[in-house]
Amino acid sequence: MLSYKKAFKLADEKNIKIYKIIGGGGSVVANMRRGQHITTRTINQLCTALQCQPGDLMEYIPDKSE
Repeated sequence: MLSYKKAFKLADEKNIKIYKIIGGGGSVVANMRRGQHITTRTINQLCTALQCQPGDLMEYIPDKSE
């Protein structure tokens, strides 16, 4: 599973709302909160707006069943 908690924290630190970066995509933000799929286009938009690398936005958390 991917966790996007780092993205939300970084956006908060920079006083930027993620939904504004991605054009109000409520379903995308919901997917991020649930650790679900987002596109590389969205990752690119976030990296551009937050001036960071993809690893600054997300981290991989192995499933306990693996």
